[in-house]
Amino acid sequence: MATEIMSTGFDNSGRGAVQCSWEIYVGVRAYTEACQPSEDQAFEADLDDAIARMNEFIVENSIVPVTKSELQDAIRQRKQHVGDVVRGQSDDDRRKLCEANPIRPMSIALRSASHDLRVSTLNTRSCPSSDHR
Repeated sequence: MATEIMSTGFDNSGRGAVQCSWEIYVGVRAYTEACQPSEDQAFEADLDDAIARMNEFIVENSIVPVTKSELQDAIRQRKQHVGDVVRGQSDDDRRKLCEANPIRPMSIALRSASHDLRVSTLNTRSCPSSDHR
């Protein structure tokens, strides 16, 4: 099994590529779990919901066949990797590593948006079907 989910195609919808959004959300979720666990459970739930919706969309529309299980494995691996980086560190070293993580600015930007804005953005950019919510 591949450790990365990859495919290419063209997006003519004007909404943006789901793969890119998926990578960002998965990265932010892994960062949040490792660096800010249970700090904002509503934000974590929004990320989990968004990722689940994108997983469904990717499975249904991917040029290269992929299963939800493969996507979930990739998510677990990403979380494991980010967790391994900070696990066992002193509080100060953990804080420094989390602050230096390149996904941190995206996490801050997503967290600062309202729940309604995150859902609206997801509906219009990543997952064209809005019947999930």
